[in-house]
Amino acid sequence: MSSDETRERWLNLASDYEISTGISCRLLELDDTRNKSCPVCSDLAEQFGIDTACSQTHHFAAYQSERWGGRYVYLCPLSTLHWSSPLIQNGMMVGALIAGPVLLNGIDNATLSSIGDRYNLNTRQISELHRQYEKISSLKPQRVNSLSNLLHTAAQSGSDRQDAAYFEDQESFQHESRIGEYLHLLKSMEGDKNSDMDYPIDLERKLLSHVAKGEKSNAQGVLDQLIARVMYITGVNLDVIKSRILELVVLLSRAALEGGADVEQIFGLNYRYLQGIRRCSSTDELTSWLRRIINRFGDLVFDLRNVKHTETILRSLRFMRENFYERISLKDVAAQVGLSPDYFGKFFRQEIGRSFSEFLNGLRIEEAKRLLANSTASLGDIGYACGFEDQSYFTRVFRKSVGTTPSMYRERTQRYPGVE
Repeated sequence: MSSDETRERWLNLASDYEISTGISCRLLELDDTRNKSCPVCSDLAEQFGIDTACSQTHHFAAYQSERWGGRYVYLCPLSTLHWSSPLIQNGMMVGALIAGPVLLNGIDNATLSSIGDRYNLNTRQISELHRQYEKISSLKPQRVNSLSNLLHTAAQSGSDRQDAAYFEDQESFQHESRIGEYLHLLKSMEGDKNSDMDYPIDLERKLLSHVAKGEKSNAQGVLDQLIARVMYITGVNLDVIKSRILELVVLLSRAALEGGADVEQIFGLNYRYLQGIRRCSSTDELTSWLRRIINRFGDLVFDLRNVKHTETILRSLRFMRENFYERISLKDVAAQVGLSPDYFGKFFRQEIGRSFSEFLNGLRIEEAKRLLANSTASLGDIGYACGFEDQSYFTRVFRKSVGTTPSMYRERTQRYPGVE
């Protein structure tokens, strides 16, 4: 079947799915560099001149659907729901079917507000976004799950998986050959002094650094050298190699977390991988498992960076809006979204344009302004109600933000209502 014929078949599958379900469906080709944003993001980007990185999100979802068994449900940057299934040709994913957008259980005003904060939308623009949302179907989770299963079936009918095993075997063969070459080199250089050779901590550090940066190709190259050294030192003792690899997996998971990978995904994969390693009965099986682990951990780091943490940002903003009056910290919010505090603090500033503390204090100051203008509560009580530890700190932050003290702001707004 020619490329044009294959593409036509995929387009027909997308059209049939859309006609039969009433849900928009389109073809995403991985080698097509043109913008493939969803309709909502495309319309608003054109109207308001904002870049939501929507196309990246859908490419990310395509890879995720391949990784997670052919089905992946996700949110676009403007929080509309989509689902994706991969299209396989000659053993490799070359595209995906993308269905959506829909809303899950209606319009969420808190989400609209968070989106407005993220993209600096004014009231008119948020109203336009709300109007766009009113045109989108709202579905229950059970129906979304069924529609996702149906899309997977459609994608399977347009895929060819017969060569997938061949490609996996070829990759494994290449790595085994490289390990053999390194072993031969070590023997020619060291003779029979393998017992005097130290564990290659330098290679381990390089490997962890590559994983933390999402550099999968570099990580695999260093891994082959590391495995060859360990095999040479231990005399290919399976139990000792297995112990080393188990220790290495723990270090790799920490490196992935430092790089920004999701805590729940890493820990869930860790348990499964550690169990798989314990069941291995040969060095070939062990090294194959470890290569898969590094690929997966590298993907999780790389994926998060390229998707811009859209869903994570929205979750963190919603949590902060709902809990700013509490004594919440960066560590508390990072735990809510499953990231390390250091990494969360860095990417929050990058995405929002303000530090975590600046944004949190901004929420608190806005509430304080409302209370000062509409209540007779003491300054201390207002500061405490808005999450500030004491009145002096509240006054200092308020003056820096508003340009005047809380008492002067109260006097002005209550004497001249509507004027700040």
